[in-house]
Amino acid sequence: MSALRDTLAQFVEACNRNQRLQQMNHDWDRLILVQPDDADERHWIRYHQGVAALMPGEDSPDPADLLVEGASGVLVSIFSGASTPTEPYMSGDLRVRGAQDDVMRLDIIALLIWGE
Repeated sequence: MSALRDTLAQFVEACNRNQRLQQMNHDWDRLILVQPDDADERHWIRYHQGVAALMPGEDSPDPADLLVEGASGVLVSIFSGASTPTEPYMSGDLRVRGAQDDVMRLDIIALLIWGE
């Protein structure tokens, strides 16, 4: 298992332990693709009725609502809470594509899990 997949598994577990997040996201059904640009791997996180799940496999039958791309180390740092996404995003080392409301919600999720 890759370091990124391990980190995303911990992120999903932290999301699901947080009752506040589950209540906040009870109506947020989204599929998030996390894809490092320096490794041949793809990771899917599905949010459904307030519960996050790390989906197995490289492909999904559904298109991603959010795409999060960057170097593996940047993604691990952000999803582990070691750094905030602001600086990598502003420098272009992190790219997030999707509806602005969904991007903001993902940022809030990370903030509620890891703090500032």
